[in-house]
This record gives sequence, structure tokens and C-alpha cells, in this order.
Amino acid sequence: MNIINKVLLIDDDPVINMVHTHIIKKTNKVKEVVKAENGLEALNYLSQLHNKNFSQPELIFLDINMPVMNGWEFLKKYDQLVIDKKAIVVIFKTSKISEAEQTIINTMGLKFQFGRKPLTQNTFENITIEYFEEIHNS
Repeated sequence: MNIINKVLLIDDDPVINMVHTHIIKKTNKVKEVVKAENGLEALNYLSQLHNKNFSQPELIFLDINMPVMNGWEFLKKYDQLVIDKKAIVVIFKTSKISEAEQTIINTMGLKFQFGRKPLTQNTFENITIEYFEEIHNS
């Protein structure tokens, strides 16, 4: 049963994007998986969605270290987009964040989880249970 309409993967590693897409699709809980290779490409995609009234991602997996625009730069620009920011942003490959970075997260009102790559099916299942199943079961 699909409980998530769209997931956006933002990562510059094509192998990681392929692995994550496979794991996510294997769960049969997501209708569409979209990939962006850096923060700028993701922002352009999100802006086009808003301009065309297409559905935005409900879940975003964000890499921190990327060329062109890294994860933190993406978040600062993401906060300025005129879209519904109820998407969950999950940041991989970082073990800790600074107090300043935590402040950025808190002021944006986003839900965050930190973890390591690659995403596992168990981790993805836990994310869907924690953030999505109660919404769809209520």
C-alpha cells in the first residue's frame, strides 16, 4: 500500500541514488522517487513543482557534502521557497551537528533525523511507521 506520494533523493553519488531508489521501491510504500544530484538541482525541481502546481515530496533524503550546493546551503534556500514545508528532511552521513546548525533546523520547523548511508530497508520502514502510518491510519 502506497502511503507516500513522492520521495526526493538529493545526493551527488549515482550509486547511492540507485541503491536508495531500489530500497524505497522494494517497500511498495512510495508512488514516485525523484533524484537530484545537488542542492541547486533540487531547488530548481521544487520551484518548478510549485510553479506548475504539482505535488511536492513528502520525504526528502539530503546528503550534506555535495558539489555545486551542499546540504546546508540547500536548507537555507529551501527555507525561502514558497512551498508547504511539511516534508521530512533526513540527513545522512553526519554524526553530529553544531549548535548553529541545530538552530537553523529548529527555526525552519522541519522534522529531522540523522543517519548514515546507505539507507537500509529497515531504516526506511521505521521512518514510514514513525512519520506516515499514523497520518494514514487516523
